[in-house]
Amino acid sequence: MIRLLLLAFVVGCSSERRARVTAEGSGLEWGEELFPLTEGDRRWYVTGESLGRLEVIGPAEVHGHSVVEVHRAYSGETLPTFVDRDGRGVWDYGSAWRIHPEPLPVLHFPVRVGKAWAMDSARWDLHLVAEVEAAEEVGCALGVFEAVRVRHVLTSEHHGRELADVTTWYTPGIGPIKVMGSESFALKETDGSYTWIVQSMDWLLRYDQVQGHDSEREASRVR
Repeated sequence: MIRLLLLAFVVGCSSERRARVTAEGSGLEWGEELFPLTEGDRRWYVTGESLGRLEVIGPAEVHGHSVVEVHRAYSGETLPTFVDRDGRGVWDYGSAWRIHPEPLPVLHFPVRVGKAWAMDSARWDLHLVAEVEAAEEVGCALGVFEAVRVRHVLTSEHHGRELADVTTWYTPGIGPIKVMGSESFALKETDGSYTWIVQSMDWLLRYDQVQGHDSEREASRVR
């Protein structure tokens, strides 16, 4: 799962889920099987010289909005994050560090190669573009699987920079199998200035416990 971090913590957020499809794509279609979200699901990833973990905790609320809490753990720290999935797609509400002012569209159903979507929020100066770049094979400790490669770029015109540029490979029945890219966020200093932190991401699935998706997983397995 991707983490798109914002400049500052937002006290309130909008419940509106917005995505503007800019290209429909073509060919095979995928849906919620790309993002299993059952309470108790766990995935372990090799990240650098350590292991990372994604774990679905269960129902939660973000400013009155029903979401699902997913813990992301790495480098000895655990960060609660908040997502939701509906008939339109998968939506990222942010984390315990920073709540997005509007939910960000991670996936827009149906997913097809060549499909692209965007979300522009002039009020919050956020601009997200996403594209399904390819369907390709990805190898990990569990084998080789067919995966859908999706790139997300989040920018802020006011700050004149990218806040995130992350590519994620999703496999039916497993979810995120590989994540690469970088994300930027700012820490406010005591003098009012900001220090920008750039965090690189390089995650590859090592082991998982995902419930109820054995058929989709095996259909995606190449070897």
